[in-house]
Formats: sequence, structure tokens, C-alpha cells
Amino acid sequence: RTSPPGESNTWVEALLRERRIVQVRVAGELRLVAVEDVGRLRDAAGVVPPLGLPDALLRPVADPMGDLLRRYARTHGPFQPADAARHWGLGAAAFDEVARRLVREARLVEGAFRSGIDGSELCDADVLRTLRSRSLAALRREVEPVSGEAWSRLVLSVQGVGEARRGDEALLNAIESIEGVALPFSELESAILPARVEGFDRRDLDALMSAGLVVWAGAEALGPYDGRIRLYLTEHETLLAPPPNQVAGPMAARIREVLATRGAAFFTDIVRSIRGFPSEVVEALGAMVWAGEVTNDTLEPLRSQARQSTRRSDRSRPNRNALATRGIVAGTEGRWSLRSSRWGEPPDPTTKRAALARALLSRTGVVTRDSVARDEIDGGFSALYPVLRAMEESGRVRRGYFVEGRGGAQFAFPGAEDRLRGLRDDPDKPAALMLAATDPAQVFGAGLPWPAIREGARPQRTAGARVILVGGALRAYVGRGGTSLETFLPAHEPAHGAAAAAIASLLASEVDQGRRKTRVVATIDGLPAASHSLADVLRRAGFEATGDGLVRRVARAWSPRGRRSTMPERHLRDDLEASLDDNEDDDRDEALT
Repeated sequence: RTSPPGESNTWVEALLRERRIVQVRVAGELRLVAVEDVGRLRDAAGVVPPLGLPDALLRPVADPMGDLLRRYARTHGPFQPADAARHWGLGAAAFDEVARRLVREARLVEGAFRSGIDGSELCDADVLRTLRSRSLAALRREVEPVSGEAWSRLVLSVQGVGEARRGDEALLNAIESIEGVALPFSELESAILPARVEGFDRRDLDALMSAGLVVWAGAEALGPYDGRIRLYLTEHETLLAPPPNQVAGPMAARIREVLATRGAAFFTDIVRSIRGFPSEVVEALGAMVWAGEVTNDTLEPLRSQARQSTRRSDRSRPNRNALATRGIVAGTEGRWSLRSSRWGEPPDPTTKRAALARALLSRTGVVTRDSVARDEIDGGFSALYPVLRAMEESGRVRRGYFVEGRGGAQFAFPGAEDRLRGLRDDPDKPAALMLAATDPAQVFGAGLPWPAIREGARPQRTAGARVILVGGALRAYVGRGGTSLETFLPAHEPAHGAAAAAIASLLASEVDQGRRKTRVVATIDGLPAASHSLADVLRRAGFEATGDGLVRRVARAWSPRGRRSTMPERHLRDDLEASLDDNEDDDRDEALT
């Protein structure tokens, strides 16, 4: 404690000569004490004062036991009352009542602080804060940051993308991994949920909604036929959902009154109750949906709107809808209800922010400022930061520099750093995935910046666009039109290497697996596709050169009746079911045959 060490004896002798310190016997041994503490030791531990001390230093002390216990606590880590009693030569029970009083006064903290210690311990509150801060700092130093690609692999893993899970439990887990994120409905059932649930069927999602396990809320309209929606497990909705906006206007007020009075109601019942024109009710109801005020027990209204868009783009297809002939307006199917009617007492803001923080940690593995901004949380990262800091201090999360280049304020559940270290190196067989650019498991353009790209090209997280990831690294971006391809191939890898082959294979698989009838690649990196170095790899994957670029079509096959079919069985069945939806008067058995 002194420098130079040998000088301490000289200083002690000087203080003894000046009577600023004295020697007394405490717990059977001679100790040096400050002269102003002699009266305190006399009253608490029965120490005999040396002769010749002024009376002013020997006056009775108000709380001698409390003073000694607080002093011991300030100069020690976690301890038990018996440790302090031995230090002052007292019985174990001497400090019990004093310790309980100091705990009540919040000067000492009681708890189990060290492993292998029986019974509770005491610790000075300031000492405990110092221990926590230094322990957390040591933990942060243990974490070596990983690349963004390793974090991308972690996000894909925690969200279960590409793991070929099936069943209702897999669907519920998939919804939980994306709940609260505003996603384009056009991508939700066609790309985002199928990436997590093998053989995804929209009827399974409707069944969960009918059972009261899942709810949805509108977030924003994207034109007349699409919009962003949020899915929630029912028990999480009040904790994670932003408050709905109340739509102004007399028609919305009348709809609100009907739903508040009657509860869930069909569109025809709403029209009959308010005696309004269906077109006006549809317009007001749509505004209430995208404001998050009204929801439905099925997603069929959004699907119906999407079908309207398809029919408008295909003028040759007859619009024979049996529902329309019975007065049901497209986009009004199912039962409508006010979301607030089932919420009850809202949670307090701190509880809500803590739930949002846990959801973010579960969804992305590591929470950064950019990942919070992507999820459009009210107040942003600054609103969640105090909650995350409190969770860190309680040991429920860890703070550190986990991902390179993402700022110092990063948080993760304990153990996430071990998973990141395990994903630091590229896997032996990197998984190749094609995802919607808006998929929450796709971190580029949100939690991570887009890689460097040629001038004039601007990848965006927009509906219709696709990304191709190989081992978590972004290797290609397909524009929303589907015909432009931007590549991000490794500099050390030739154009015919593994990443290029993965791009070509995934583009071809869309057609082979029936997700598209054709895939046209008109341009690659801004150049005509046929003249790009990737053209040979695409040709080997089945693409053909045409006037429109490189095209992959459905392989022609002979139907059982001998007529040539240009689409897989899945497309034939989808078209057939759509036609049956349009005309329910057809004989279904005959049509299926």
C-alpha cells in the first residue's frame, strides 16, 4: 500500500510519536488505530484506551457497533457477520441486530454473492456496485468481436431458417421469432414463413388464429392491394404491440361503436347495424385496419385483396367470384373486432420495454442500435438502453463488443458469445439460402450495411426483392422486378466458383420447385446477362439465352391424358384451386379429375 515500501515503518514511528495513532489490543493482538477511534473501540469491543489521551477523544459514541460494521464492509468484499465478529474479537451474535438494521437502511446488501458459501452474505452497497462494474468489464474483455457474417449465421440459426421443421409447434415458433416486426403481407405467406416451416400451409395459420393462439395487426398500407402487418402470439400482444391509432371520421366512429357493443362481427352485420353504404364501410374499415385499430380472425381479407390485384393484371381471366354474387365485398371476409377490446389493463412502460428487449435479444441474438431502429420501436435504442443496462447489472444479459463495426453498446443473452465464437469461421458446407429482402433473419440493410456495390445500384429491403446468402454472407441481390441481379462474389473466388454455383442453383430451384413459372435474368451487375461472366454458370443450371436475357422455364412434361403441361403439379393444383375459388358452382370432383 505504500511506495517506497520500506518507508512505512518510518511513517508509523512518526505518527506514534505525535500521538496521532496508538497501539491497542484488539481480538488478542496489538494493532495500530487512529487516536479518534479509541472511544469507538472501547464502547463496541471493550478495548482499554492508552493513558494520557484527551477527554474529548474518549466521549461516548452514538453507534459504535454500526460504525465498526460499516467500516469493515467498506474495506472488504462479501462477508458473513461472523467474519466481522472475529475481526473485532466479538461473539457471532454481536453484529446480527446491527446488520439487520443496516440492511433495512440500504447501507448493506444481503444475498448469495459467492459460490460455495453456506448461508447469506453481506456487502456494502458501493462495494457491490464496484464489484459488478469490474466483473462486467472483465466479461466484456473476454469477448472477441466477430464479423458481420458470423452474426448473420447466428440470426439465421436463432430464427430457425432453413431447418426443415414441420407442424403447428414449428409454426408457432416461427411466429414467435418474427412477432412484432412489420412485414409485407405479400411476402409473409409466400417467402418468410415458408423459410421457417417446411410445407407451410396458410390454412394452418388460419387454424391457429381461429383457436385464439395467434393474432395480427395492420401496420401500414402498401398501395391498394398490400400492406405491412405484425403477427403476435396472443399472450404477447399487449406486451409487444404499439398502441393502435384511432381513425378519425364519423364512419370510423360508427364502426368502432358497433364493434365495441357487439364484439366480433361480420361485415354484413356491421353494414346492417350502421345502415351505411358498403363502399363507405369498406374504406373506413380499411383505414382502421392499417391504423392497427381493427383486426380479423383470419387473413383471408388480405389474401382476397391480393387476388383482386392478380385479376386486374390478368384481363383475360374471368372474374367469376361466388362470394361477389352474394354481396360479399372482396377484402371483408371473416369477423372483425377491435384489438383493444381484449387487452384489459395495459402493462406499465418499464414492463413493456423489458418485453421488447427480450424479444429483440431472442430474435437477433445480439441487440445493436441499428437492429432496434429496424424494428421501429417507439423511442428507439435510447428507450431500451436503460432496461438493457438494468438487465446487465442483474446478470440476465451481457454487454460487450460482439460484432465488428456495430458500435460499443451491444447486448446479448449469456452464452451468445460462445455461439458467435463457434460461428466465427466459415462452416465446412455453408448453407445457401434465398430469402425475402424484408425477412427479419436477413440482417443486411438493417443491422448490417449492404456490401460495397457498383455506382447507381441501391439494394433495398423492399417487397419483391430477394437476397441469396451463402454461409451467412450476402452473395446476390435480386431486384423487386425479379430480372436484375447484383452479385457480391468473394474477390478470391472465380466466377464459376462455389458461391456462383449456389446463386445459379437457387435461382433455378424457384422454377424446379414450382414457386415460379419462369425466372428471367435480364441484367447482372448492370450488364446484359448473356455477356456477364456468370452466364456460363447459369446456363449449366438450365437457363437459356433469349431476347429478354437468360431464362429458366418449367421443364415440359406429358400429362396422363397425353397433353403437354409446362408447369409442375404444384402450379397446376394452385391454378385449379384458384379457379374453384372463382366459381364455386363448378363440380369440384369433376374439376379435380
